[in-house]
Amino acid sequence: MCSHSALFSQAMKPQAKLAGDADRLFREMLGVCIRERRRALGLNQRQFAEKAGISRSELQFIENAHRDAKVGTLRRVCHALGDIFFVELTTEADRRVMQAVGSARSSRQANPCGVAF
Repeated sequence: MCSHSALFSQAMKPQAKLAGDADRLFREMLGVCIRERRRALGLNQRQFAEKAGISRSELQFIENAHRDAKVGTLRRVCHALGDIFFVELTTEADRRVMQAVGSARSSRQANPCGVAF
């Protein structure tokens, strides 16, 4: 006999996976946005990390989406980017996530079988 909680848990797994995928994609886009803005300032990782008051390895982990950044760390990063506010940075990352999701959906609709022509 299957309990209700086990059924609920099984039903929620696809939603949890989608949420996890969205979180991972958001982390990746956030890292890309930070890297692009850092490079536009003409700073390497060591220089930028010093300016932001974080370690180079912490910056590297954020830029490469290997871990979630703490809000305080993101605040320091935003300040080092020239007072780019957290909302601006996350909005840009979110926009890129939606763009990537839209592109993936379009390519699946155009070629639903995944067959290369």
